[in-house]
Amino acid sequence: MKVIKLGFRLAGLIPWLAVICPAQPLEAATSFLAPVDSKLPGQLECAGPYLLGDDGQVRHWETGAIVKVAPGAEHLAITNSSELVLTYPQLNEVRVYDVQGKLLHKWPCPAPGAVTVLDADIVAVSGNALRIFSPGRESQLPVGRWPVDVLAGDFDQDGRADLAVACPGEGQVRVFTNLGELQFRAETPILSPYPVALACGDLDGDGKNELVSSDRSRGIVSVHGSRRLDLDLKQAVGDVVVADINQDTRPDLLVVAPAVGVFYLLNQGELRFAEPQLLPAGTTSFVAAVGSSVLAGGSFGAQLFPQEAAPLRGELTEFADTLMALEVGYVLAGQQILQGLTLRPVSSVLRGRFPALRGDLDGDGRFDLIFPGEPWVLHRNLGAGQFGPAQTLPYSSSHGVVADFDGNARDELVIFLDNRALQLRDDAAHTLKASIPIGGDTVWEEMACDFDADGRLDVLFSTSLRSNYFLLRNLPTGLGPPVPIAAPSYYWSGTLDAVADLNGDKLPELVYFDQGEITVLANETRGTALRLGKPLEVNMTDESISTKKSGSHGDEGMVLDVNQDGRLDLVDLDYYRDRVAIRLNAGSNKQFRWGDLRTFTTGQGPRRVVAQDLNGDGLPDLVISNEDSKDLSVWINHTHPGSSIPDFGR
Repeated sequence: MKVIKLGFRLAGLIPWLAVICPAQPLEAATSFLAPVDSKLPGQLECAGPYLLGDDGQVRHWETGAIVKVAPGAEHLAITNSSELVLTYPQLNEVRVYDVQGKLLHKWPCPAPGAVTVLDADIVAVSGNALRIFSPGRESQLPVGRWPVDVLAGDFDQDGRADLAVACPGEGQVRVFTNLGELQFRAETPILSPYPVALACGDLDGDGKNELVSSDRSRGIVSVHGSRRLDLDLKQAVGDVVVADINQDTRPDLLVVAPAVGVFYLLNQGELRFAEPQLLPAGTTSFVAAVGSSVLAGGSFGAQLFPQEAAPLRGELTEFADTLMALEVGYVLAGQQILQGLTLRPVSSVLRGRFPALRGDLDGDGRFDLIFPGEPWVLHRNLGAGQFGPAQTLPYSSSHGVVADFDGNARDELVIFLDNRALQLRDDAAHTLKASIPIGGDTVWEEMACDFDADGRLDVLFSTSLRSNYFLLRNLPTGLGPPVPIAAPSYYWSGTLDAVADLNGDKLPELVYFDQGEITVLANETRGTALRLGKPLEVNMTDESISTKKSGSHGDEGMVLDVNQDGRLDLVDLDYYRDRVAIRLNAGSNKQFRWGDLRTFTTGQGPRRVVAQDLNGDGLPDLVISNEDSKDLSVWINHTHPGSSIPDFGR
């Protein structure tokens, strides 16, 4: 299996298989891909999105950005406000930095060790005690001989974080209940011959946190709750983490086996766990969960083990040739509506109608549906996937665009009819505003865009000659006559798959999707001189999967801002390999540059794709209609804003 080389960039949450309601979700077997090699120096610890390396540097594992802190740190924690807490044994100090590397606080602390955050306070191991620091106050809590790990967690459900300490010198795990005002009550010690690491989480689903400890000498991980559960891994163990790596809402266990790698134990409910499975990371010192992936670190650096990817799936009554985002949480999929993650039939007023255009004709913030044909038919969006009765317009044509040409938040129609472009008003009756002669050639494709970057939407179209592009410029008085656009000639001239600004110069490029390759025509317009540059080709396949299909299907795709960084990224459907391929836009200074290729599986024969926020988190999710398997593939977007790697899951 191919290992992806990512430099310092380790992000990527890899997802699962389920079935869109009304069918019940399927349980998917957990399977991990070969690890991503990070090429980082040796790693000591991980806290949140930050790694502490044995080179003394702190790095963000998503971006690779280095936070410049004083060298010599050996332990790392992160506060609720994303400040970095570091312990310096050689300096006998505990320090707090912001994420820009500015020193915020420092306290003297003899030989500080492991560190954690207790609400707004910093707690560090020091000798046989815990030192508790916050601006303006400090206290000390004796805990026993040779404490090596400290954990903050609410074990009695009183809303205050308590403390647990691993003390191999005592052969115990000590728990201290937080009474408030830095006062603690020591509870009965938990016997464990050689405890070295602690974690906590609600492992049995009763709403209460269980304490988890790992015992290096016995190779046992113990869960302490209403009853004790000992899990024998039959070899020395170290760091332990509680995280839901298979996204079934039950927290699982990740356990470092220092000599061989990381074991994961899937939670099967009622304090039952599946047999431990090994991720062979080699000599390992820490483990962290990155969504549904596992990050393992040690002297070798850090490795990210992503899970096998599979999308959410939903069976269709027939292939959805029309796929269209309607409003947050709703997608039109042929003769069905995807509502959140549930498929249902469309309302009766839409049955039998396809394909469609969309536009907000009445300015209510919802997309209405427009069906070109004989005649044109409009349906107002009433919300929640419901539509009003048909309104017909006396035009017979299959070509037109919908956009807000006058900037009043209500979209207008432009219909191409014979040798004219008919611009309609945005009044209730959609009366004729202007009839614009466009010449004798038949319109081939059309799209609304601000081609000349003057802040007004124009109409771009090509003709049946397929070598000519024209622009109806949006003037203060309305759409003007067609103006030819200077463009190079190539085999797919005239096609308009997408039009979008990809290099940040405000001028939209023309984008064409074709069998694993995306071609971009740079917009070189200057003032009134309309011009397209030479084709730029972007490879969207690593050729790692051979094609098993034949035919002449061209790819479909789209552009959208996957990682919310203000730059539009490339999304390509690979019909022949049954997957969707994504490259994030890495360009700057008006230059074209693309990130590493990431692919996600689909059903058989993906043909249509649309982006829509299905779960209300503000991120665009992907809905894909598969022609051969007649179903939908749904990828939920979990990409961290600004991340260099796209992350989609269930």
